[in-house]
Amino acid sequence: MTVGSFRLPLRKCENPDPSIYCPANGYVNPLEEGYWDEDCFVFEIETTTEDESVTLPIGSGYTYNFKVGWGDGNINEITAYDDGDITHVYEEPGEYIIIIKGTCQQFACNNSAAIRTKILRILNWGEVDFRDLDFYGCTNLSSIPSGAITGVTNLSNFYNSFRGCISLPYITPNMFDNAVNVEDNGFRFTFFQCSGLKGSIPTDLFRYNTKVSIGAFWSTFFQCSGLTSIPTDLFRYNTEVSTSGFSSTFNDCSGLTSIPTDLFRYNTKVSGDAFFLTFRNCTSLTSIPTDLFKYNTLVSTRGFYSTFVNCSGLTSIPADLFKYNTEVSTYGFYYTFQGCSGLTSIPVDLFRYNTLVSTYGFGGTFSGCTSLTSIPTDLFRYNTLVSTYGFYGTFGGCSGLTSIPTDLFRYNTLVSTYGFGGTFSECTSLTSIPTDLFRYNTEVSESGFNGTFQQCTGLTSIPTDLFRYNTKVSTYGFYSTFLGCSALTSVPIDLFRYNTAVSGANGFHSTFYNCSKLQLNKWIFYASGEESTRFKDVAISFYRCFYRTSFDGTQGEAPELWNCDFGSETPTKTECYAGAGNSLTSLSNYGDIPIDWK
Repeated sequence: MTVGSFRLPLRKCENPDPSIYCPANGYVNPLEEGYWDEDCFVFEIETTTEDESVTLPIGSGYTYNFKVGWGDGNINEITAYDDGDITHVYEEPGEYIIIIKGTCQQFACNNSAAIRTKILRILNWGEVDFRDLDFYGCTNLSSIPSGAITGVTNLSNFYNSFRGCISLPYITPNMFDNAVNVEDNGFRFTFFQCSGLKGSIPTDLFRYNTKVSIGAFWSTFFQCSGLTSIPTDLFRYNTEVSTSGFSSTFNDCSGLTSIPTDLFRYNTKVSGDAFFLTFRNCTSLTSIPTDLFKYNTLVSTRGFYSTFVNCSGLTSIPADLFKYNTEVSTYGFYYTFQGCSGLTSIPVDLFRYNTLVSTYGFGGTFSGCTSLTSIPTDLFRYNTLVSTYGFYGTFGGCSGLTSIPTDLFRYNTLVSTYGFGGTFSECTSLTSIPTDLFRYNTEVSESGFNGTFQQCTGLTSIPTDLFRYNTKVSTYGFYSTFLGCSALTSVPIDLFRYNTAVSGANGFHSTFYNCSKLQLNKWIFYASGEESTRFKDVAISFYRCFYRTSFDGTQGEAPELWNCDFGSETPTKTECYAGAGNSLTSLSNYGDIPIDWK
């Protein structure tokens, strides 16, 4: 039936194939049969209750001059975003095909429009001059037309266009061919959370989108867990992509099994946060191509921040993976391989050419790499600018690590503040610490050794001069440093004697908490005769410093902190020697300890 200047469908379509219509007499093409004109935007919805209203998702700032056929015989003409006729009431529940003919520059569900959950299929894109198009949150959208999207010549981006379309099973080849003016953040979040997508991405998907730049592919395929492969030339023609261009692009693509060697070959302008979280949680990845980042020489700042986090299927790292990324700095390799539990080794020269890495440079880089058993001696030999949080949590949770090279941090003399906070926490297979491990890190301060060896349950001893040269350590300096080291049997004399700058509410807070085998000696903090000067006028905490719930070691002697002169300050002594593990059995001078230290 023809109404106005366009035709309404004669009956609802039952067939899931978007290219055909299905009247009772068989399958025919709707355009050939004239059910609607080729320039119409056509989509199908479903209502579930009587007198259910449906509102077109259009808003201010755009031009509207179109007629809409609601699929139930009613037609309205719309010329403004606030036209009352953009809302229609369906008397009966069912499936309806809505046809829009004319100019409709915005159709944006934006995860808020009520119509989003009612949209089932897009049957024809038409020529309505889209300037803003998104089906964000259309969880029931299961079909789109094959071929290129039409009417998008003037569209500048596909931001959120299909975000959250969890029922969409495919990406049509060449779907963006007509969107030649897409620019800047053009494909940001385009297919985010499209978990129903399967297989590979069409090779020429972005072939004609040559203007995209800056964050062009930020989170484009985030959480597309059904994708298994990426075409080599996917980004071949997007040569203007820059800065954070590939941040989170394939984040959470847990089905992805491989990465093409030349995937980023032509994207030479990416810089800054270029590969921030790019392959995070790609748990099915088993390898990384050697030259993956060879041509991305401008990558800097957070360039490889969390790039391969939780890629648990990776077993090795190519030696020259970062050879050409000489501009990487600040957060350069922050958490890059965190949680790569299948990783068994690290190449000696992995960071050989990344000499500008600084501040947070290697924070958490290999944390949670539980299969890692050793660390190359010269791994950080050339990273002499690393500072502040430089090695914060770097190997935390590497439960398979059995040893630490003596000169691992020999050349990182600028490390300071949180420098070694949690560096080896929960490395449960470690049995010893090299004597000169921190010998050259004299700038370490504040929370420098906060939790450094926390929960290293296999550690049996501590070298005598481990912290001898770290005289600037302060505030949280030794907070929880050896907490939970249940196999530790002794503490060397003078361990903290030279760390006189340690102070504050957490200086020695929980330092040896629950070290159940530890044989204490009274000269950990000072030498005989220094009781009156060691902590003079220093506000410092010993809260639960030696607290333990049980004891099964050799009896020792508690440091007589209660006999020290704290001058004008009062130390925090609460539960310093508390817990069932502290008694005359474990400490020969337990009876001398004042109650306020217990």
